[in-house]
Amino acid sequence: MKEQSNVIGIVGVGLLTLGALLSIIPGIPEVVPTLSLAIGALALVGFVLMNAGRIGATLGRRSMRYGANAALVTLIFLGILALANFIANRHHHRVDLTANKRYSLSDQTLNIVQGLERNVKFTTFYKDGEGEILEDLLMEYDYYSDRISYEFVDPDRYPGKARRYGVTTYGTIVVETDEKEEKISGSTEEDITNAILRVTREGKKVVHFLKGHGEKDTESDERDGYSMAREAVEGDNYEVKKHLLMQDPTIPEDCSVLIIAGPQKDLLTHEKEAITEYLENGGKALFLLDPSPAAGLEAYLRDWGVIVGGDVVVDVSGVGQLFGADEFIPIVTDFGFTDITKDFAVATFFPYARSISKAEKAGEGLTVEMLAQTSSHSWAETGSLEGTIAFDEGQDSEGPISLGVVVTADMKSVKEEVDTSDTTDVDGELKGGGRTRIVVFGDSDFASNAYFGLSGNGDLFLNAVSWLAEEEDLIAIRPKSPDTRRVTMTFSQARGIFFFTVLIIPAIVFITGLSVWWRRRA
Repeated sequence: MKEQSNVIGIVGVGLLTLGALLSIIPGIPEVVPTLSLAIGALALVGFVLMNAGRIGATLGRRSMRYGANAALVTLIFLGILALANFIANRHHHRVDLTANKRYSLSDQTLNIVQGLERNVKFTTFYKDGEGEILEDLLMEYDYYSDRISYEFVDPDRYPGKARRYGVTTYGTIVVETDEKEEKISGSTEEDITNAILRVTREGKKVVHFLKGHGEKDTESDERDGYSMAREAVEGDNYEVKKHLLMQDPTIPEDCSVLIIAGPQKDLLTHEKEAITEYLENGGKALFLLDPSPAAGLEAYLRDWGVIVGGDVVVDVSGVGQLFGADEFIPIVTDFGFTDITKDFAVATFFPYARSISKAEKAGEGLTVEMLAQTSSHSWAETGSLEGTIAFDEGQDSEGPISLGVVVTADMKSVKEEVDTSDTTDVDGELKGGGRTRIVVFGDSDFASNAYFGLSGNGDLFLNAVSWLAEEEDLIAIRPKSPDTRRVTMTFSQARGIFFFTVLIIPAIVFITGLSVWWRRRA
């Protein structure tokens, strides 16, 4: 009888263990682990009933009472751990302690993945054991969105899947939805996010850069070129084109945003009329205007409630010297309460800028807001820039100085009487239809190749483009390239670390242990 009860107890424990294991294995029908657990529980109950006398006598011993107390404390501890794990699984929070936030997605990426309306799948083709960094990154995407999934495939082990996707090289990533498919080879956050944009958005909006007046060249790789700006705009899933109004006196119908970047010569009358017609019909435009003698379009923008200053902004705060800049590169950390700069807390630099402010009376239906302004340790210099530069009371404008403004207008309701100029119709009215958006900066160099990657310059430019294109979910701080932090040591430093860690520390531990053993032996 005793031997039979022991067998029943062992079988009960085995079935309970087997049931617990089967319950966590995917693909096993639910009835199988449930049946195993039920039979195991019944077997243990039978074992207890068959050995009730023995169990009672054993529990009456003092040693057993101590053991029971210890078991109870252990069970309570395990229960606390299980409860903590249960709470953590349902109310968890991650903290990235790396210096460059390597394991945190950027604000822009979070806006995009949390707003996905369709499922996105990543199929990555890497050899087994490779792609660990990419897997960590995709885990972050999957963590923040239920619509993102990923799979790692070894093309050598699964050649059929590689052939189906047309993959011929290692490191290829296939990004797909039900309607679109995209292949990429880059594995940075910027590459992944841009690929998501391409497969989830319908078509591409077109950004036109005006040319013919000495504007910044989007194909130039020189310091004052705009190739980096163009590539960044294309990375946000826009198509970039150039437009010469002198040849084609109308703004193309596919133009989502018109950018006028640093014109050196004034626009012709018919060109201004074409831009006015475009804006009056709900167009979107970004003006980047450098100080004189560059063309500032002062009279043209005044009709839109914008004052383009005939000055150069000077910043004597001394902050620029920390970055190797002089007083003609004002630093901006004060931004207006606009969608473009919402939660924007990154400094921007404007090399050789002019003031851009809103008119006291902007006109009916026009809303003009400050976008960016300098500190109080600055002023708008209107005098000569030769020799010693100093603030002239009554002549120069004291800081803070506005360097950018935002204009919005519902052109269906705008019927403003203005002075007759080449920017108005015959009856002196701005009229048309649609919601117009305009952004004006007093500098074009901040988005040039030399300064685009400096602090928040590139983000501010791209945010302005996204807001003008009415794609507010792209307005955020963009993903940055991960930093590479290397420790460089001399030969003597490396040798010192080697001796200290490999010889000295182990020797101290060994000698300490040997002395303790010797004292106990004595």
